[in-house]
Amino acid sequence: MILSTGSPEALSFTDDTSLPDAGAKVSIHAQVIRELPLDWFYSLLQRAPDHAGELKSKIIVEVFFSLPEYARRKVLCTLKTVRIHITDPRPYMHDVDDALSDIVPGGDVPGFIRRLDKARQQAAERERRKLIARRMLRDAPPHQIRLKHLLWEYQSGLRIRMTRREPFIDEELMPYFEEEPPKDFDITPFERSKKNVVNVLSGFLSKSESVFCEAMDGMDEIIERGVQSPMLVSYQLSRILSASHAFDKGDTLEVQWIDGERRDVITRIDRHRMFLAQPGSLPELDSRESFLVQAADFAAGIAREIWHRNSFPHLVGAFDYVTYNGRRISETEAITLDDTRVYLTGP
Repeated sequence: MILSTGSPEALSFTDDTSLPDAGAKVSIHAQVIRELPLDWFYSLLQRAPDHAGELKSKIIVEVFFSLPEYARRKVLCTLKTVRIHITDPRPYMHDVDDALSDIVPGGDVPGFIRRLDKARQQAAERERRKLIARRMLRDAPPHQIRLKHLLWEYQSGLRIRMTRREPFIDEELMPYFEEEPPKDFDITPFERSKKNVVNVLSGFLSKSESVFCEAMDGMDEIIERGVQSPMLVSYQLSRILSASHAFDKGDTLEVQWIDGERRDVITRIDRHRMFLAQPGSLPELDSRESFLVQAADFAAGIAREIWHRNSFPHLVGAFDYVTYNGRRISETEAITLDDTRVYLTGP
């Protein structure tokens, strides 16, 4: 079978994996940008042994790590342009357990839950996981874009905080004077029978980065530059968020949730619908038919093994663009995290 690019309108192609032996699902998505060079991909394909059927990332990973040092460095010259998106539930698990430790006998939350009878154990673990999931959603890209846009509105004078409602303010103008009351995070899209909601959510969030990461960068730049024009901000962010991105075939509910969040954010930042362009599609493609999805699969596998065989800073240093739990992270920040979070260190 001759593989094509797949989805000619898509700007990027994303596939996933997860970190082994982590104690929770540390979801890793690799995002291949269509317009960037694929020299690394073709170089590894040429070195791959003859193989019947679909070429899996496991084989390519072994090819990559069997290369001499100079050859690996050459591959990394273009491989580093692949974006790596990571959602790691372990910091949230640690923070929730730390917060609950003051009210749990002995301070050991997981141990306390294990000592309960089965019915209470299940109920307590379910509530613990919901607390963890809500903290993860707080850092999720769509929520952060909404918060940053709200901050920008206040900084730009487009929204004014009031201590009480003034009678002279027209109903149509009220959105400029006070934000909507905060809503509790909806956990139901991530609940699955016999599955850990935290692990399910981890996959949703790292996948969503492919759609939201550029808008996050754009929002940060808008705040930093002090951009004042509402039309310019609405146009720039709506255009970025409306782009088409392709994903490997998998959990369709993940893509549906991402698209729903994307449409909600676009409505939030373009309140008066000045830019009515239809958001691009988020197609799901079979890696056996799209070599760009296959490339994302290979990159995700290599990224996972760089972390697993070395350390988290090694991973961040190998790629130009890495997000960790909702924000782009530098190698210096990765080293700091590695020093303070013992579980980030490789074996």
